[in-house]
Amino acid sequence: MSFEEKEYITLYKKQKEIELGWGDSQTWTSQDFEKLSELILQRTGIRLSESTLKRVWGKVKYNSAPTATTLNTLAQFSGFADWREFKSANEFKRSRLSDIPEVNLSPEKHTVPKKPKRPVLIMLGILSIALLAALFALNVTSSKSPNPIDLSQVNFNLKLVSNDLPNSVVFDYSIGANRVDTLKIQQSWDPQRQEIISPSGSQHTSIYYYPGFFIAKLIADDVILKERDVFIKTDGWKGIISQAPVPVYLSQSEINRQHNSMSLERGVLTAKTGKTVFNDIWTDFYNVGGYHVSSEHFTLDVTLQNTSTKEEAVCQQARVTIITTKGAIVLPLIAKGCISAISVFDGEKLVNGKDSDLSLFGCDFSTPQKLSCLMSNRKMIIFLNGKKIFTSQRKTDLGTIVGIAIGFEGTGKVFEVKLK
Repeated sequence: MSFEEKEYITLYKKQKEIELGWGDSQTWTSQDFEKLSELILQRTGIRLSESTLKRVWGKVKYNSAPTATTLNTLAQFSGFADWREFKSANEFKRSRLSDIPEVNLSPEKHTVPKKPKRPVLIMLGILSIALLAALFALNVTSSKSPNPIDLSQVNFNLKLVSNDLPNSVVFDYSIGANRVDTLKIQQSWDPQRQEIISPSGSQHTSIYYYPGFFIAKLIADDVILKERDVFIKTDGWKGIISQAPVPVYLSQSEINRQHNSMSLERGVLTAKTGKTVFNDIWTDFYNVGGYHVSSEHFTLDVTLQNTSTKEEAVCQQARVTIITTKGAIVLPLIAKGCISAISVFDGEKLVNGKDSDLSLFGCDFSTPQKLSCLMSNRKMIIFLNGKKIFTSQRKTDLGTIVGIAIGFEGTGKVFEVKLK
């Protein structure tokens, strides 16, 4: 990226800091960047991800320059047709970038820069003339920068090819006359699950090995163009041993399924994995598509037990995941001596055992444990064996509960599941 381009980006960020009134961007939190992403979406119809905005604002180290599509979208957010128009309108301001006072966010007065001495002003004038000449020559010889994305020309649809696991999804897409550098399909919320596709193509297929409610994204140059729901269901309860790149599926007899109770014995897990020590080997029981309950008001009771010995799985972890159409709630249990290793996710906030006391989630798995989740008006209360161990209040709507996953590090047993 040229020095000139860096100056324009710096100028844009300074203007936005003043306009938004959120203070110095060095103090912005992830929530601020999420809010900025939403504001950009509302004004332009194009979503720039939180990670993209953090890269532009220098909160995340990234060697590459922002893409033309990202810069065009930022320009549109400020009322310009594209990034070129923003630069043209701000050429004089950029040339005097060093004269822009730093914004002091405390109640004290702003820092006013000293006036440059006359020889410096003369030199700046000469440099400005030379720069304008260079820009004129560049505009004459270079091709036009990519146009902003016209979303009316973008199509993104999908179909499932099976009712079983694994399930392939056929994506039909087109971007019309839009010109982009890279085009990707992201299978879910996870940015690592991206596949590069041809901008001139029309179809792409992806395999989903795990059930769940996913949001697939069509992404051009780090800009999310379209999103589509992908609902991968199970036929009742399904046992899956997680491993990369392909998981291991378990039969109904292997999980000893009887209605809402199921278990996995160490002999089966050893036969499937070839191991007798199960640290970091997870088995999950999924039931996705069998529920349709509001995430605003519900009660979930799960009685479970990690049946691994400490010699087989040191921390004897277990987790209950409530899968919704707009996210998930993740509730852990673990041997008391390992509580530093867990995190609670209420669908909005992640509470980490590294910097929070989650000792009440520690338990003795020599006997079955009853974990309960009560949700009312977005206030969540967690009970373990009838004792309140955690509360949280969230602001966002998580949609409808469509599935539950109960996982064990090593072997485990589910005695009962009740959701109402």
